[in-house]
Amino acid sequence: MLSLFDLLDAISVIIIFTFGCVFGIWVFIKSRKEKIRLLSVAGVFIFFTGFQWIGGIIDIFTVFLTGHNMDNPFEIHGILIYMWSSITISTALYVSCELLIPKKKWYLISIYFVLSIIYELFLFLDYDNSITSTYTGAGFIMSQPSFGSPAFWILTIFFSSGTFVGFALLIKGIKTKAEIRRKYLILSVFYVYYPISCIIVVNTLIQPKFIPNLLIIIALLLLYYALKPVKPSKSKTKIPSEQERKFASYIMGKSKIVDFGEEINASDVVLKENLLIFMSYATKDVDTFKVHDIAKKLTEFPEIENVLYWEEHMEDNIFEYMDENLDKCDAMILFCSEHARDSVPVKKEWTAAEALGKSIIPIFYNPHHIPALLSSRLGVQFDFYDMERNVKNLRNLILKKVGGLSE
Repeated sequence: MLSLFDLLDAISVIIIFTFGCVFGIWVFIKSRKEKIRLLSVAGVFIFFTGFQWIGGIIDIFTVFLTGHNMDNPFEIHGILIYMWSSITISTALYVSCELLIPKKKWYLISIYFVLSIIYELFLFLDYDNSITSTYTGAGFIMSQPSFGSPAFWILTIFFSSGTFVGFALLIKGIKTKAEIRRKYLILSVFYVYYPISCIIVVNTLIQPKFIPNLLIIIALLLLYYALKPVKPSKSKTKIPSEQERKFASYIMGKSKIVDFGEEINASDVVLKENLLIFMSYATKDVDTFKVHDIAKKLTEFPEIENVLYWEEHMEDNIFEYMDENLDKCDAMILFCSEHARDSVPVKKEWTAAEALGKSIIPIFYNPHHIPALLSSRLGVQFDFYDMERNVKNLRNLILKKVGGLSE
């Protein structure tokens, strides 16, 4: 007969399995809608983190239905648990490498891919020496990697890597700011905490088992809060002081930043007619800067008649499109990035706008991407988490520049 502790063990395993699988599928579906590949990989990681408990789930329901443990030929219970470890580690490593070393990620991922293949071969071909199963009478089967086996040492390498990744993410988080800093810090805690909790669960015979299982539940909750989308704050943004703004501008490369707390009414400025805005950007940045969304939202303001961007309005040649429309526009929004910096059409657009005396508004996430000749211009730092903030600041700055207000 199952004891109270056995029931708690079963409940903890069911929670891990259900939460991991459901949350993983939710993240994956959301990533497909948003077209965020990194989030898709994270969804796969979360799903298989929960699915690693499939061996325990089968044993639990076998005990509930028949009164005895599942059959365990060829150490199938342990294999069902640990065969997914290489997938979870590889996907977690991909996410961290994409955040930390995107240009060199495939070197490290290739090494771990080879280790994963070796690990799976030992697990399936040498299961007697790779897995040790323990039976606790009326309770459930507990399986763990056999100490000293090749599979054990490879798994140890996998888990140890997470700790180093966690500290790297911590350093990256410290260098960021605002909400993204909090997300990075939570991720760093997860990458340090999760491997440690797995090692405790895998290499312990602590009874009751639900106590170490709680560590995994906490780890999954950490990851949930790290990936949970940020809701825009309903409270008003605190207006920084003039000295704070100057200091921030100096730290960020002496590019002046728009006063986010300042609200400008169209009636407060002198406008010749409804405004026509030209947007210049590299094609690869369309999704990064949400260019189409910004264009659509800007045209919702009554003072802005239209926002031109070449994907929507160009019929043939981009240079002919530029020649026909730049002179008509009242202002240019220049999306600054590495791609834009290397783009010949983008350079021709902003230099032509500069020659025509048009107001140019840089929007950027890294101030070093702003062309040197425009670094002193009033600009908008792109907020990846608050599109309304981006649109509001662009609209305010358009009215400020076109209306002749001083910078």
